[in-house]
Amino acid sequence: VGEIHVAGLPFQEARALIAETIQKKLLGVTVSVSMGALRRIHVFLSGDVRMPGMLWVDPLTTAMEALWMGGGVCKKGSLRRIEVRRNGKLLRRLDLYKMLLTGSTKEDVRLAPRDVVFAPPIGPAIAVAGAVARPAIYELKNERTLLDALKFAGGRLADADPERVVISRLLPDGSEKIVDVPVRKAGSFRIRAGDLVFVPRHPQAEDAYVRLSGEVKAPGKRAWHEGMTLGDVLALSMLKPSALRTRVEIVRHRVVDGEKREVRRLEVALDAKGAWKRAPLAPYDVVLVRRMEGWRPDAVVHLEGEFRFPGVYPIEEGERLSSVIARAGGFTDEAYLPAAVFLR
Repeated sequence: VGEIHVAGLPFQEARALIAETIQKKLLGVTVSVSMGALRRIHVFLSGDVRMPGMLWVDPLTTAMEALWMGGGVCKKGSLRRIEVRRNGKLLRRLDLYKMLLTGSTKEDVRLAPRDVVFAPPIGPAIAVAGAVARPAIYELKNERTLLDALKFAGGRLADADPERVVISRLLPDGSEKIVDVPVRKAGSFRIRAGDLVFVPRHPQAEDAYVRLSGEVKAPGKRAWHEGMTLGDVLALSMLKPSALRTRVEIVRHRVVDGEKREVRRLEVALDAKGAWKRAPLAPYDVVLVRRMEGWRPDAVVHLEGEFRFPGVYPIEEGERLSSVIARAGGFTDEAYLPAAVFLR
């Protein structure tokens, strides 16, 4: 029959070629071709990859798969200009963004023995932040406009400012220039390497809230509504053991003449009759629960060695060591007091 060259062919084509060739030369022969164990090949990863060096892979491995096996590209490496070299020549240049952002693997290529997958340093890049679907740093290739940058980031979110995008640009003299770009001009505004593209949220996107802070079990924001009172956001059961239980403070901010902020601090007594629950709250109030004076949650003494009941003992202010030792049951009969050590 002689040699049948099948190198580089898909298995289905190789099987058909083998069967056709043999049946032409040997009449009445039925040919069955099956796949045995694949012979592993070695390829090389170089450049800005996490694990450069030789990599043993099966012969069906592609360049992208080899990169993942090698830990991927470093932060300083390019994802858009990956080179596959064969016999010292450039075989293919891959743009991984097409796979990462769209799922397309059309540019991927199957590797051959001694192929080199090279990741060069990252090229010009921009940062996109704020109210976008995928805030991140993006490497530029053929992208030129602000609209291209926003498409990279998956577009603006529903609560983004509908009117503007803010560009922070570093000038050659080291100064920073802030540019407000109308959204309608995103398709014509030219971006530059190093730009920070920030999409602000709509000025009215965040509802009014009240913030609960201090010695409470669940601090944080609570949505404000008309007629809200202190009892709507605070209950005595929400206080930590360390909380001062006689009064709370309400910090209220108010803008005067459009520029001056006035801060008022209101003390509300936590009376037994519950009148404090009816104290009205305004938007953006901060309800502060103070810590009890003298509270020492970490005031403990460690007793180790020849005590009857060694362990960790909480102490009160002014308590003496002899009292703690007595609480531990005293010393054992094996204790050697002249060698006792006291550490502070």
